[in-house]
Amino acid sequence: MQNGDRMFAFWAVLLVASAFAEDQSPVDGEEGRIVEHVDLKSGARWIGKKSTRFSSDYDLSLMLGAMIPSPEVREMYAVHGNNVDDPITTIPETFDARIKWNNCESTRTIWDQSMCGSCWAVAAASTMSDHYCIQTGRSVVLSETDLLSCCPECGLGCRGGSLFGPWLYWNQTGIVTGGGQNCTGCLCYPFPRCNHASSNGSYPKCRGLIFHTPKCTRMCQEIYNETFEQDKIYGNRGYFVEANQDSIRREIMLNGPVESGFRVYEDFGEYASGVYFHSHGRYVGNHAIRILGWGVEHNTSYWLIANSWNEEWGEGGTFRMLRGRNECGIEQFVISNSLDY
Repeated sequence: MQNGDRMFAFWAVLLVASAFAEDQSPVDGEEGRIVEHVDLKSGARWIGKKSTRFSSDYDLSLMLGAMIPSPEVREMYAVHGNNVDDPITTIPETFDARIKWNNCESTRTIWDQSMCGSCWAVAAASTMSDHYCIQTGRSVVLSETDLLSCCPECGLGCRGGSLFGPWLYWNQTGIVTGGGQNCTGCLCYPFPRCNHASSNGSYPKCRGLIFHTPKCTRMCQEIYNETFEQDKIYGNRGYFVEANQDSIRREIMLNGPVESGFRVYEDFGEYASGVYFHSHGRYVGNHAIRILGWGVEHNTSYWLIANSWNEEWGEGGTFRMLRGRNECGIEQFVISNSLDY
């Protein structure tokens, strides 16, 4: 084992894990009740909708599998000032990676982690897929199931995993292609989409479903024409972006969407639309997501973020979060990698 690997394994023990404490208390109010939340200081507004989907802290915690890296790990893999000398001097008011790189289908894809705490694997694999396509022009989907099942140093599968571990795994071990159920890649995601939205959707209900980490077989599906080892794609080691909005925005403009994590409170389970900020409720756990861009609405700055609860949740599968004040830690744990394949 190399020194870098030993250090990663050591600091991995210091990861701050998501909270999984069971709490069966129901939400206040009736199903479907609409509530508007307003932050007087920033002007941010978002709409919450009461739902039986996340009727307890426990229901919400099952979706929150991100393990936040310690300050020591963030410093070890930090890149300071990586965009300072870049020729991009003007940051636009709005930016959307889905428009900038519209030839890359992955930037527009909204995934569904289903009833598995795999947000850490889904967010990492989707961000990596974006980066690979942006650099090479090849539209591929890297397998979150490879990370979920075959990367023990990344974490505990459906019970949670490291934000940064997948980026080391991609660099050192490689990741095969994949996709959702019935994909055409090597290793498909085994769990079905389900209804995470606060209203009746087209998918089956999530409640009552709990999936466990699939076994790592290191084999592609039978219809695939390459072996597991032949199919692997490698990437450069990831790094933590400086925790300020200008560095993060330049990173997205240069290299594509970035992964991040944030602290989740009870109120996030009610989100329906608008620019989210923490309004009320207790801390429940940590969630991994993909930041696609940014914008301004009614003088309120926000991040444009892809969630992994399918396209019927939130604003077409995305949500917006208040930008510029490290809301819920969103600007503190941003991960990217250089595009040199």
